[in-house]
Amino acid sequence: PYLNESGELSVSPSRWASYQGIEYPLPLLGNIQLSNSAIAIATLQTLTAQGWQIPESAIASGMAKTTWLGRLQWTTWCDRPLLIDGAHNPAAAQALRHYVDTLNTPVSWIMGILSTKDHADIFKALLRPTDRLYLVPVPDHSCADPETLGAIAQSICPELAHCQTYPTLEAGLQAAISTSEDLMVLCGSLYLVGYFLQFEIPDFS
Repeated sequence: PYLNESGELSVSPSRWASYQGIEYPLPLLGNIQLSNSAIAIATLQTLTAQGWQIPESAIASGMAKTTWLGRLQWTTWCDRPLLIDGAHNPAAAQALRHYVDTLNTPVSWIMGILSTKDHADIFKALLRPTDRLYLVPVPDHSCADPETLGAIAQSICPELAHCQTYPTLEAGLQAAISTSEDLMVLCGSLYLVGYFLQFEIPDFS
């Protein structure tokens, strides 16, 4: 996805990558997938060297069909683009922020985080001045108190344009879409993303 001349989000064709002489389509987004795919190919080449019959055409075909739910996945909500990503630890949060930075657009984060996670470092990786933050609970799991998360987030990034808690994911999404034209990103927990995907949050538009 990219922002076109009208400022709207458009979907670009799968990019192509090359590693060890093998060219392949890479539908997964984010620069981290370049290294991930290279590791996968290196593993397959090791197996080939041990006698496995794995033609390069099969590798390219497999790469083209790769999907990863909840990892830099684009969907829509109320006819607005919505990016969803687990981003449940600092490294994953850094990868998400790196990708979001390439879109060069303000961000509204809809987030819930489990109680066992490194909340401060996740916020340090994600939040930037003028971002908006909508904190929600993670349904049916031991999640961090949204009010506590809000205090941590504001201590780390006092220049947030908005930081508020909401009783449900649905309420947080509705608030984000009602109060901002920013890019919306749902993240912070794989369980939260799974809840969104499993129950297909109703469209209130």
